[in-house]
Amino acid sequence: MGVINMKTISSGVLSLAVFFLLVAFWYQAIQLNWDPNEVDGDIGEPPYLGGDMHKFSWYFRDFPPTIDDFRSAPSISTIAKRKVLVEWFKRPLYGPVSSVVSLGASELFGLAYPSRMFLVLALYASACTLLLFSLLQSAGLRWEWAILICALANVAFGWLSMFSIPESASLSTMGALIAMNSGAKLPIGRSASKNLLLHCVITGCMAWIHLTICGATLFILRSIEQKRQVFTVLLPCIALVFFIALLPQFFGHTSLPEDFRTQGGIAFQVSYAERYDNLMNFFDIQYWLNATFAFLVFSLVSPVNHFASAPGGVQWDVVFSRPAALGASLVVIAAYVFGAIVFWGRASLAMRKALMIPLLWLVGLIIFYVFFNPREILLYTPIPLALVLYAVGIGLAQTKRNEQSSITATLLIIVVICAVLNFPAVFG
Repeated sequence: MGVINMKTISSGVLSLAVFFLLVAFWYQAIQLNWDPNEVDGDIGEPPYLGGDMHKFSWYFRDFPPTIDDFRSAPSISTIAKRKVLVEWFKRPLYGPVSSVVSLGASELFGLAYPSRMFLVLALYASACTLLLFSLLQSAGLRWEWAILICALANVAFGWLSMFSIPESASLSTMGALIAMNSGAKLPIGRSASKNLLLHCVITGCMAWIHLTICGATLFILRSIEQKRQVFTVLLPCIALVFFIALLPQFFGHTSLPEDFRTQGGIAFQVSYAERYDNLMNFFDIQYWLNATFAFLVFSLVSPVNHFASAPGGVQWDVVFSRPAALGASLVVIAAYVFGAIVFWGRASLAMRKALMIPLLWLVGLIIFYVFFNPREILLYTPIPLALVLYAVGIGLAQTKRNEQSSITATLLIIVVICAVLNFPAVFG
């Protein structure tokens, strides 16, 4: 018992140390990309892949910095609607979570804006890494490979770009990873009502951060034993998750006519989405290519020369003008093809089912973002990157003993290559 406790304590201390190192890394990364002159521009315009740096930095500047701000406010309801329930129309949980963490950073450490914003975003990004490590461990991956894949996530373009600016991507990815960890704990081939219900509730609530997290409902497939359970279990779970995900819009309409940030309701969401979606996008081959390569390849390898001045779409002329990045991209594609062939020949039916879950979710995201705002597809790579790396982890769990040293070397080389290619593109 003492040995187990010591191992648990050592593991906890090591995890805490790694977390603090990650926080320091991301804090410095966000500082490097912070340019107040850029965020004073128009909302939603380039640079930084078209990320809304102005809008999200404005939220953090406006969050109440002290508890006294709430106490001295004429009305708690008014200050909450105006300064806490931001992004209600898209991601209802973003404002409450970020404002509370920002308040803690201010009260506990005395940090003023923008330092408290840097810390909050660094905490989100660091939590994503630990959650990804936990997810990979649940897939049966060796801890050394889980560490290397987590290192790869932190130097991959999808995370390095979007996590190093004031944006919602890090919190959205954290929510997706929480839902994925919940789903990965569901028993394979055995239905458990309480576990399924809990996963649905967690997934629905995490969708209050980003609606596409509803895709984690697919983890229910792990527990399906018979085909009829698609109708008796999966479809009711999907309905429940979507109901929970839309609850804030059904019952939490907080419209303030002068400020769209706090508006809600299904009608407003539909009108907002109509600004970006188009059914005709499904007939544009380039959008399909952009989304597929963005999520599978460019989430790892930077497709741009200079992140700070690049729009959010894939610029193929830039991709083909960078021989090193193009070569690395081809290696990634070859690795996918070879890995898929080897995995499918070795894996059991249960492991194939486990792999199909992140892949189905990934396909769903490709379809969704071809329909919705494909012109800024590079904005949406963080969650697909987590899915890709989870799928890779499932595949590597089937590796034979005599292949382990070569896999370790390959992962290490990929981490180094991504760091060499992506750091200059993001921080240059």
